[in-house]
Amino acid sequence: MNTFCTTCFQEGKKKRSSDITLIGNLTATPELRYGKNGGKPWATFSVAVNKGREEEGNKTSHFFDVKCFNEFAEHMAELPKGTRVLIIGHQEQESWDDKATGKKRSKHVVVAREGGPSVRYTAVTASPRKAPSKVEQQAVDAVQQGFAEPSIPAEEPF
Repeated sequence: MNTFCTTCFQEGKKKRSSDITLIGNLTATPELRYGKNGGKPWATFSVAVNKGREEEGNKTSHFFDVKCFNEFAEHMAELPKGTRVLIIGHQEQESWDDKATGKKRSKHVVVAREGGPSVRYTAVTASPRKAPSKVEQQAVDAVQQGFAEPSIPAEEPF
């Protein structure tokens, strides 16, 4: 598990003193939901962070619940279970009353503000841009012609 602290800074009205960085694997495909008021997208998922090596007999796993919002949530929801991800966010504590027992319950979650698939162990290739097709080039030329200096006719049209 990798974590680091940053200098305290003001973000809106929330003051954060540290960020948490998680590098691990999705334990399930992220669940995408939409809020009741306004339909704001949000996703929840869990990240398993492994420490140590199984061969050496000291492998341990830590599981983190993560939430994210808006377009970021929609992008994360496209990743399948098992995807190695990198998440940057801050930790918050959620509290609620257990309906069955009536007792107060709480848990810590990471509210992600940045992240995506890790490419450390994945080969990534950059493919060259293909040349535009004849139709695409004609469309570009037509748009660019529209921005050219207007020609002034020698005589008035009427």
